[in-house]
Amino acid sequence: MSVVPTRSFPPRGRALIMLLGLCAIAGVSAEPPKHYPFVAYNEGLKAQKAGGKPMMIYFGRPGCAYCERTNVEGFGHDDLRRNYSQHFVLVYVDTESGARVTLPSGERTTEAELANQYRVRMTPTFVYLNPAGQEVARLFGIQQKKDLAALDHYMASGVYKTKPFRQFLAEQK
Repeated sequence: MSVVPTRSFPPRGRALIMLLGLCAIAGVSAEPPKHYPFVAYNEGLKAQKAGGKPMMIYFGRPGCAYCERTNVEGFGHDDLRRNYSQHFVLVYVDTESGARVTLPSGERTTEAELANQYRVRMTPTFVYLNPAGQEVARLFGIQQKKDLAALDHYMASGVYKTKPFRQFLAEQK
């Protein structure tokens, strides 16, 4: 039996490896996509009430690689950014946050509990509400531009008032 000598990284080397690991983790922060006018939940409710627009709630969390991928591959297009900014009140909710929010009923809860109330089981989840605050569509997981654009068209054209999203998609093929 041969013995293979093991080498340990010197203290400086270990510190460098740990620092690189922390940087890698920090690079997957998964906040809402940049250059979009995302607001907090309570601010979004006020804006929706004042403007009469549909609302899109982006349920994400720090460290969500699927969220980050959707931010780049789905939301990373200027035309989609213009459409979503024009057609929706955009709200971001951190599914792990203890930040307090007030529901339309007046009840106080946390963002994490709000995610539970919306039955969010994975991130990202996108919930689309009509101007009256009723859910009309939902996407979850990694989204590509075509998926997000289809939902924008469904909502902006008012088709959501007459048919379910799945039927709309089936008719598009």
